[in-house]
Amino acid sequence: MSHHHPSDPKHHAHAPSEGHDHSHGPWKHDGVRVVPGNQLDGNVPSTPGMDRKAAINFARVGAEKLWAGTVTIHANAKTG
Repeated sequence: MSHHHPSDPKHHAHAPSEGHDHSHGPWKHDGVRVVPGNQLDGNVPSTPGMDRKAAINFARVGAEKLWAGTVTIHANAKTG
């Protein structure tokens, strides 16, 4: 869920110490990295009729519960 923090402190219905966490990870200052298609990792498990390429996975960045990339599903592939 996204949460926008305008500069007006009155937009919050709760005290700053209550509710959700206002801390941000390094992405807040370092930005988001876009991985171009020619830099995706094709050395990931695929199934017949489906090709996967990873942008974010354990091997690339140490992610344990996150995978991001592309999946190409060929015509007549059995995906079920």
